[in-house]
Amino acid sequence: PQTPARQQVENRILAIENYYFVFKINEVKLDSLQKIDFDILINEAKSVLNFRFDQDSVPVIEVYSHTSRNGQIDANKNAARLRAEKFVDLMLHEGLPIETLVPKVIFVEDEKVPFPVRSVSFKVKYVNPAAL
Repeated sequence: PQTPARQQVENRILAIENYYFVFKINEVKLDSLQKIDFDILINEAKSVLNFRFDQDSVPVIEVYSHTSRNGQIDANKNAARLRAEKFVDLMLHEGLPIETLVPKVIFVEDEKVPFPVRSVSFKVKYVNPAAL
């Protein structure tokens, strides 16, 4: 059975994974509503990252940037990579440690439940601290 503190962390992880942000082409700017969600996301992430996990498992947040295979795949992948990196920069600016943020590109055609193109979403995974 999970401790109440561990259950609270698991609930925060689910909250993090429910967020996503959609942007305009070649732009990573938060509008006023997105800024509110972003602030909540950062608070949830800080709570998860500050929880004392066992020493062989720590959380990292994968920052997924969603793109499509339609059009020029390489250009789309590059734009998505830049979007993920810019979003990670926003998170770093709010004090999250760089070793806990992993930017990734995902093609919507490969997803079971696709996110919108030009969006950023999140997945929390546990890794061995030696891998960081």
